[in-house]
Amino acid sequence: MTGGPAADLANFDNYGTGVIVSTARDQRAFDFLVARVGCERVIEARLALPGQRRAYVSNIAKQLKIVIPEDVMITSREEGRRQLSAIKTLLSLNSK
Repeated sequence: MTGGPAADLANFDNYGTGVIVSTARDQRAFDFLVARVGCERVIEARLALPGQRRAYVSNIAKQLKIVIPEDVMITSREEGRRQLSAIKTLLSLNSK
């Protein structure tokens, strides 16, 4: 993982829970957790993380003993197409 803890500061969720949300997939998983147990339990789980574990959505889910359903984790076709389009644009700009 690059960037260190300071790089993560821009990736925290918008609810003030302190959970690191870096991708659209993280956001979907985070939203699922909040809908399932609420912000308060998510904060409690973050505070209860053992040792030096960082507040990634996957670590919070493990702490809560919740398995996030596969259909929540799968990127939609629309999002996939948007991401592919952005990658193609970047590649075309870098090849000039």
